[in-house]
Amino acid sequence: MIQKGKLKYRKSRRMKGYDYTWRGLYFVTICAHRRQRHWGKVLDGKMQLSEFGQSAHQCWKEINKHFPHARVLEFVVMPDHVHGLIEIYRYAFPDRVRTSWPHFAKFESPSRTIGSIVRGYKIGVVKGMRASGFVGDVWLRDYDCRILFNLSDRHRVMAYIRNNPRKFCQRSGRNISRRGAA
Repeated sequence: MIQKGKLKYRKSRRMKGYDYTWRGLYFVTICAHRRQRHWGKVLDGKMQLSEFGQSAHQCWKEINKHFPHARVLEFVVMPDHVHGLIEIYRYAFPDRVRTSWPHFAKFESPSRTIGSIVRGYKIGVVKGMRASGFVGDVWLRDYDCRILFNLSDRHRVMAYIRNNPRKFCQRSGRNISRRGAA
């Protein structure tokens, strides 16, 4: 971004000096552009996924396939954001000789960071939405990532993710516990 002849730098939200390829637990929140509710609605404290929401849900489940060094522990797709707990549990892909590179080798992400996982997820969701005819911005530019350092944090975050649909109703200030209420 250029502002009055000078570069404008965004302040990083990442922990300074921390290598995001390290083994550990990462609590990720990704928000929709302008908090648009692409992925469904909450009814009776439960998330009801739209067509786009089902695609976003499936893309998150497939993180394990595309990033074999990581696994999804818990997640929820909400109307306007996604929460997920991802564990990076090993440093490298299994060793193997790549005699057929590049023609027949299986694609693997060259980057093992949590950022590459989020980027891959965002791309997958956007492709699915575009294939269904969606036009416009889907995601906010950034995402929030918190590193969990102990077991009590893990349990607290997993409970937060599970309870998020019920809490979403309370935060929005609307009574949407009845069918059809908005």
